[in-house]
Order: sequence, then structure tokens, then C-alpha cells
Amino acid sequence: METSSNSTYCSLPCIVPTHWVLVQVDASYTGAYNHSGLGGWLRNNQDIWLAGFQKKVYAVDVLMAELLGIIEGLALAKRGGFDYVACKQEFKDIQFTFVKREKNKVADFLARDCRRDVRNLNVVRDLPLPPTECMNLLLTDCCRLPGQNSG
Repeated sequence: METSSNSTYCSLPCIVPTHWVLVQVDASYTGAYNHSGLGGWLRNNQDIWLAGFQKKVYAVDVLMAELLGIIEGLALAKRGGFDYVACKQEFKDIQFTFVKREKNKVADFLARDCRRDVRNLNVVRDLPLPPTECMNLLLTDCCRLPGQNSG
């Protein structure tokens, strides 16, 4: 992985069309007190980290937690002014794809890490740069858009 003063690059090939950003999200739900951790991040077609988030929320089940994660990821993309997003609402195109946890390690880490915080329920923590704890995960995280060869 390379880093510069304002960008972080993932060295694995991740196929995202030129004018799109990829939103990867995950939720960590255990059922205990119905507290869930949400985590996600945006990357562009050059595999550059654009932004990330963590949020602790109340959810009645894992589906609700996952959907809240998608909503937060889409909100982050919208705040960033992106028109073409791999998972979005009220944008110019829409695509959803299932990503196994093994290929979604950064978002999984952010969700689990957030759930551990016993404070700050429903408070979003914006992450302009990836946390140092997940830098190695960026090297192994790879996701492809629907219709692309997953190699």
C-alpha cells in the first residue's frame, strides 16, 4: 500500500468504472442490547480511500443493521457529492452486490470496532483517512462490481 499526504492507495486491482465510487459497508450485530456497529468506506476507480465512517446504532435484527449500514454509506457518498455509486439511492444509477466478509475486511473491521464502543449510540464518526488499525486490511480487501470477473 502506498500513502501520500492526502490519499491512501490499495494495491489490489478493484474494478470500479472511472466515474463511479464504490461504497463498502458492513454491520456488526450480536443481539446483545440490540446495539450494532456500522462501518464503511468509499473508494474510487484508482483504489484510493475517499472517506469512511463508523456508527453505533440500535437495530432489532441483523437485516436492519445491514440496511442502516447501507443508508449511512450512501449518505456519506451523497455528502461527498458523488453521482455514481455502486450502492445508492436517489442517484443516477443503482447496483447492489453481495460481498463475502473475506473480501470486505475494512468495512467489517470498522463495524466491529465501532460496536465495542459503549458510548455514542447513533453518532457518526467520519473518517477522512483509514484508521491505522485497518491499513493492512486495505491490502487484502478487494471487491468487484456486478458483471465483472471476480478472479
